[in-house]
Amino acid sequence: MSKKAKRKNGTRKRTKLTEEQIGALRAECSVNSNNVAVAEKFGIAESTVRKYRKEFNKDPIYANLCEDKKAKFTEIGWDTIIHSSELLNKRIKRANEAETELDKLLHDTVKLMAKEGSGFSEGTIDAFVKKFMSLQLHDMSKVATVLGTIYDKVALASKEPTQNISTNINTIKFEDL
Repeated sequence: MSKKAKRKNGTRKRTKLTEEQIGALRAECSVNSNNVAVAEKFGIAESTVRKYRKEFNKDPIYANLCEDKKAKFTEIGWDTIIHSSELLNKRIKRANEAETELDKLLHDTVKLMAKEGSGFSEGTIDAFVKKFMSLQLHDMSKVATVLGTIYDKVALASKEPTQNISTNINTIKFEDL
């Protein structure tokens, strides 16, 4: 947004932001706490964003706007986490119920395909098995990744820790198995 002109000696000359640009920067800063991303979006130095953010924070209306945006984000985030957890639980339950059935179906199908005279090459059978396996649990890992990412973002917005800092380790001797 802001362009810096080069001087003859190669250094850049500072450009003042217009009132319109400051308004846009203020709006962006109220919803985006990443100074580097804001700076890149506006084509200004990160230190400039920090300077303006300090100035903006002195205004109680701006501070309330930021808190409102953060509260709304947190509310939507927790709602999304709950729905994602429900979806993940449904998929895990469905996968557990169908796992034995899927294994039998795959085994029987590959057996038929491998039967002499079936017309299926080894490459075709391998491709089928790979495709079949990709339909199983792999998409749940994507849901879990999204769920974890959203949780981290919401926890950060709520000023909560994003990692489990206490651990319990239970060990079982091989002989006890």
